[in-house]
Amino acid sequence: MSGGEYYLLKRVLYERPDHKGYTGLRAYAGKWPLRYVNSYGEIDVIDNYNPARKYHHAIAADIAPEFTVACFPDAALNRLKYERGVLVAVLAEIRDQDETEIALDPDWPRRIARALIGDTQ
Repeated sequence: MSGGEYYLLKRVLYERPDHKGYTGLRAYAGKWPLRYVNSYGEIDVIDNYNPARKYHHAIAADIAPEFTVACFPDAALNRLKYERGVLVAVLAEIRDQDETEIALDPDWPRRIARALIGDTQ
């Protein structure tokens, strides 16, 4: 396993940040480094998502599903609508930039990518 970030799951729900409840949405889940997961107790680190696992376990952030099977459908739909809204706004920004602005701002592809993935850096 890599040393990246991991999500903790229990009863097919992600643990929220600071262990304050559970959620079926990866976007609202807490992420922890592997060293924390290993120190947390008897937590199995798994390499694939399997809803049949009911016990406490961890999954690498890069393979964790966006929604667990226990996620309420309306919560998943609301999240997808939100993400669509962000995407539409970012695409509108791209559409509205003229070639001069793009030429003067060599970092614009990174800004657009950050906005799309929700990176605030």
